[in-house]
Parts: sequence; structure tokens; C-alpha cells
Amino acid sequence: MEEVIKKIKQDYKKIYPSKLNLITRIKYIITCDMTYKKWKYIKYMRKSNSMNYNGNLINDLKKIYYDRKKNKLGMLFGYEIYSNSIGGGLCLYHNGSIIINNKEILGNNCSLHGENCIGNDGITDDNPIIGDNVEIGIGEKIIGNVRIANNCIIGAGSVVVDDVLEDNSVVVGVPGRIIKKDKIISNEVN
Repeated sequence: MEEVIKKIKQDYKKIYPSKLNLITRIKYIITCDMTYKKWKYIKYMRKSNSMNYNGNLINDLKKIYYDRKKNKLGMLFGYEIYSNSIGGGLCLYHNGSIIINNKEILGNNCSLHGENCIGNDGITDDNPIIGDNVEIGIGEKIIGNVRIANNCIIGAGSVVVDDVLEDNSVVVGVPGRIIKKDKIISNEVN
């Protein structure tokens, strides 16, 4: 459970980089801030995925509670995330159909921009493995036994079916192809 709490804290810091005071948190709750609700979805997802039904009444009731809260917010945003293997610092930017199957691995500090599908190809049970600090654009699909290196950017609308093994790559197109390899990819505007 300590690992889950650590990941939840990383998620919170990714969404809200600076510490929020109590008044600001209350404002987010009262105004139904969607970013706050997305963080709550991630929190419930992590807690739900960390628990199993084991016959212990209290544990089973907690699992039902977290599943219910996660599914309610998931219906609001269009999220279906079932994986236990998502690193800390997950950030979900836009609403709309983010689907992550059961066995995928996402590294730390990954960002998803909406309309994403990450899963197996339907023929085999092979699943994607995505590195740390990967930015996944809107409308992209990562299908099959695919490995994506660290610090990559997957462009909007891309369909990735081949490995991206070099760090700091930019992938675009259908099927996805590497167009750029930088030593450093920065989020700063020059």
C-alpha cells in the first residue's frame, strides 16, 4: 500500500506542480474543477487496482467502494484504465476515451492527451511497454508487442505498431515512424 500512496503523491505533483493550500483545494472541490476530478479518478484507480477480493469483509467493501468511485468518474471522462503497471506521475489531460488494457506497462511521468488506445493487437497477448516521461498525443494508438523508450513524444493521431528503441524520439504518422531524435526534448518554448 505504501507504493500506491507514493504513486498517488507523484500523480498529484504532476497535475498540480506547486503545493495547494487548503482554500485552493476547497475551491477546486466546490467549483467541480475537472483537473481535480481527473486526479481523483487516478487516485481511485490506483487504490482499486492495488486491492483484490480476498474474503476479508472490510477489504472487499473498500475494493467495491474504490471500483464504484473509479467507474463513476471513468464514465464522466470516458476512461477505462485497468492496468496495475502504471508508474507514478500519470497525467490525463483531455476527456474522451482513454483505454488501457490489463497488462500494459507505462513508466513514470507519462502524459495522455485523450482518445488513446493502448493494448494488445487482438491476435496475441503481447502488450506494449512504454518508458518513462513519454508524452502521448491525442488520438494515438499503441498496439501489440511494442516497446517505447524513455522521453519520447508520440504525435497526435499516430498508430504505433513497431518498437521505438531510442530515447528522445518523436514518432508521427500511420503507421508511426521516427522523425526526430534529440539529445534533449524540452517542454519549454524557445
